[in-house]
Amino acid sequence: MTLRLAGFLMLCASLAAQVPGEVADHVRQGVAAREAGRLQEARRELEAAVRAAPGLAEAHLYLGLVLHESADFSAAAGSLERALALKPELPGARELLGYDLLMLGRAQEAVPHLDAARRENPGRWELSAWLGRAHLESGDPQTALQHLLAAQAAAPMDPELLYLVGKAYSDLALHSQAQLLASAPESPYAHLATAEDHDLNGRSSEAIAAYQKALAGNPPLPDAWRALGDLEQGRGRHRAAADAYRRALEVQPDNGALHLRCGEALLALGLAGEALPHLDSAAAADPPSPAALEALGKALLDLERFAEARAALARALDGSAEEQQRMKIHYQLARVSRKLGDAAAAREHLQEFTDLRAKLTAGDK
Repeated sequence: MTLRLAGFLMLCASLAAQVPGEVADHVRQGVAAREAGRLQEARRELEAAVRAAPGLAEAHLYLGLVLHESADFSAAAGSLERALALKPELPGARELLGYDLLMLGRAQEAVPHLDAARRENPGRWELSAWLGRAHLESGDPQTALQHLLAAQAAAPMDPELLYLVGKAYSDLALHSQAQLLASAPESPYAHLATAEDHDLNGRSSEAIAAYQKALAGNPPLPDAWRALGDLEQGRGRHRAAADAYRRALEVQPDNGALHLRCGEALLALGLAGEALPHLDSAAAADPPSPAALEALGKALLDLERFAEARAALARALDGSAEEQQRMKIHYQLARVSRKLGDAAAAREHLQEFTDLRAKLTAGDK
């Protein structure tokens, strides 16, 4: 970030007409050195101008600019503070000072300067971005988010903005959860927040206990029932998982993903008949997912409805691009082809299964 060169030169020309020749010479030589990229020489000339005219705000501003461009943010901030003490409305000084203070970790001090700079130049989205970052680093994610989103409207794919917006949302969520835990620690939602934290960090036993506390008050929390079901399924407790998914389905009876999870849990228990209506519902989506069709095919195979099983599995194979899933579907198709007496198809699917397994195993190595 730099003060725009046109404004810099305009101030320089104005200054040259107001000050003794020696000072004006130092300023002109400093400007020329800066334009040529000789920042150390520019610094020396501008330091000489400041010594010769310590009460001249513009000289401190020019020196602050060069120090800023040299990444000497501490010295730059000092020069810019002196410039503003001499002339509070000096154009460009607050933009530079706010940024330099931000780079120095003095975000709270940067806020008023960046806010003033943004008001001076409302069209510069960068100023809104820096102001948002300053609020974020000062511990005010809600205000930060307002400014960051305003900047993002002008630069939606800027990487730094994408990061800062995400961090603001994350900090805001943490702040909100801290307030929840402090104000209502025994509420279902406090237990839900605790459960999600345990779940995210791999503490499954603690997560299950916290989800159960959250759900003990019988609030309509289908996502909590689903998460509890996922945890129980992951621990191999398929009956508990199916029960949890069924509770979620009481609230969301048309949720295909829940029907699939419930059906898979029942299949793991060997209850293909109970699983079938859930898997039929999961496969009724338009289009159905390959996972739903694969699970439906397994249930139909277990129920010895072989032709229907092969049809479902063939549709699953047509819709699947993921090699691990295709490998499993080929295995099921080999099984059902044997049941149907189609030895050639069974060999073909078994060979596809073997080839994919070898490829995936080699990739893992």
